[in-house]
Amino acid sequence: MNSERKCVIAVAGDLPVGLILNAVAVLSVAIGHRVENITGGDVRDASGQIHVGIVNIPIPILKATASEVKAIRAQALSAADLLVVGMTETAQSARVYEEYAVQMSETMEEYLVYRAVALCGDKKAINKLTGSLSLYR
Repeated sequence: MNSERKCVIAVAGDLPVGLILNAVAVLSVAIGHRVENITGGDVRDASGQIHVGIVNIPIPILKATASEVKAIRAQALSAADLLVVGMTETAQSARVYEEYAVQMSETMEEYLVYRAVALCGDKKAINKLTGSLSLYR
């Protein structure tokens, strides 16, 4: 990744801590799977132990309302060169992936409740979409 690229995760701030952590974890795995070279190589400590490479850019976690998350996702879909990964209430309530897939196939987009969204891509586009959000603290 270069300095013109960025990733962020915006999370609805009214969720219980466990659902926030789950959303961030799940979206982070999706980002890692889709964004080439987002992790650095393995490193060795002074004792000679090898540590698996971790993400090589910051991924700020931003606090939003549920409506802001949904709006950001909708606007991001029309932006060029952005990876957009949404976390819905449907995803967090499903017990297995197959259940999630079936429920999603039966739900129109306008009825989905978004709890979080991850964006990766053009830094200017992401800043335009998320610049008004504060860091999650």
